[in-house]
Amino acid sequence: MCFLLTALSFGNNITAQTSIKKMVKEKSVQGVIYVLEQYGDDKDVLKNKNGIYEQLMKVRGKDCESFAIQDEDALVQAEKKIVKSIFSDARIKQLSTDYTNNFAVICIFNQAGEVKAVNFLRVKTSVITLLEIKALEDGFLKMKVGIYNECPEAKYFKFNFLIRFNKFL
Repeated sequence: MCFLLTALSFGNNITAQTSIKKMVKEKSVQGVIYVLEQYGDDKDVLKNKNGIYEQLMKVRGKDCESFAIQDEDALVQAEKKIVKSIFSDARIKQLSTDYTNNFAVICIFNQAGEVKAVNFLRVKTSVITLLEIKALEDGFLKMKVGIYNECPEAKYFKFNFLIRFNKFL
């Protein structure tokens, strides 16, 4: 009986591990190489191959639960300005018709509130172009926000933006 449970557990682990296939591709745009990690369907994680996202995640220190953005309205306006500078109103309207076009932008901030690295999560690369991704990355890397930080040992902070196209109409 014990052997059967062990065998079933081992078999389930193998099945679970093989059911999600990860495909990794590299694509370039304007001299920048992006690594696309695809986990089924057409939803991808995009990373700038020459970016420092992973490096900053390793050195960022302990997660800080006690940090906040000083002016959330300014942050929302900065996000809106970036998105509207890249996507025309017609393009936003086109993308807003399907909620699966929405995706997350993950930013790593330093203690001064400067964005130092950007990743994109659950991007539908069949719809959002790499030129648009590069422009978004460039825009977010210019962003600076005020941060309240009660964790002086934390070197970097992670913040997610959810790009929902219907909120930009």
